[in-house]
Amino acid sequence: MSVTCPFTRMSESKVYSRNGTQPLKTVMQYTQEDYKILDTLAEISFENFEAKYETIEKLIIAKNMGRNENPELKDQLVLLKRRLVQELSKKLGK
Repeated sequence: MSVTCPFTRMSESKVYSRNGTQPLKTVMQYTQEDYKILDTLAEISFENFEAKYETIEKLIIAKNMGRNENPELKDQLVLLKRRLVQELSKKLGK
């Protein structure tokens, strides 16, 4: 799997799973459009974060598969966290 990681990162891809004799099942499927959410992390608000969380998490895993670090994405996620905490604090009046 790790040999293919650099070639599939940030591209349209599908991940399948098969357990014994059970039929092939699609586990994950991403298009170029899906990856654009990682470019718009600065636009995600507290209200829509929860709806996008699962997609963001899976895309981060797919983008970083086979890599040790991704400082640019880490910085974006730290900024997102700070902004969401600030929004939550304002909402709770603290």
